[in-house]
Amino acid sequence: MAARASSWTALGTVLLLGAGLLTGCAQRAPEVTGAILDHYRAQGVRELLGEPVEDQRCGLPGDGCEQAFQRGRIFCSPSSGAAHLVAGPLLDWDTGHGGPEGDYGWPAESLEAGARQLRTGHAADGASWLLVRREGSGETPGRSAASAATQEQDAEESDDGVVPVRTSGAIGAYWLAHREQLGAPSSRTPEGERCDEAPTPVCRQSFDRADLLWDAAHGAQPLRGAFRGRYEEAMGAAEAPERTLPGGVVLQSFLAADGTRTVLR
Repeated sequence: MAARASSWTALGTVLLLGAGLLTGCAQRAPEVTGAILDHYRAQGVRELLGEPVEDQRCGLPGDGCEQAFQRGRIFCSPSSGAAHLVAGPLLDWDTGHGGPEGDYGWPAESLEAGARQLRTGHAADGASWLLVRREGSGETPGRSAASAATQEQDAEESDDGVVPVRTSGAIGAYWLAHREQLGAPSSRTPEGERCDEAPTPVCRQSFDRADLLWDAAHGAQPLRGAFRGRYEEAMGAAEAPERTLPGGVVLQSFLAADGTRTVLR
């Protein structure tokens, strides 16, 4: 009888120890370490992001790490340093496109609540991007002689969302230099610039007040007003911006890969 009591006592001790271990595992908080911890401790960051909800994940491209918190994420890589992104449309869009493992690379800056744009990039090839949040950015100046097609186009461009601009490319560089005139990147090209597969590729991206066409021979050229609606990809690259002739006639010429020239008036 004494032996049986000892056995039950030993079994109870084992069960209690096991329960304690399980409770300890369940209560273990995710750890914040290294460069992510240094950034997390910076003034105001912890209050913005809240507590960690998972351990940091490392081994990402460029030897980087990331960690999720209650209200955002911290990213860190040797090339970009540490940056925090507060939860919101830009963070959702970026993580939905793969985050550091996707097309747009590492955040190059921290993102506060309500931010309208985010710089990202790849150290390996030098590509850089500006992810632009379009919410409320669809207003365009009124045109006294706007056509129905132009008004319909403007309505399409008022959509919310995030649109990327590859700022390390010729189209993105032209846009940065003429941003006031071109407006925000348009949801008509939701994934940014697109290029055809012709022997001499032509790339195109839409903005609120113009499209930009690019080819190696002519560089980036704007396509504005009524010409936007009349342009077809088969016309090829724009040879130059539109020009006004004596008498007020406006024209723009395009040159296709086969040498065909189209003039719009």
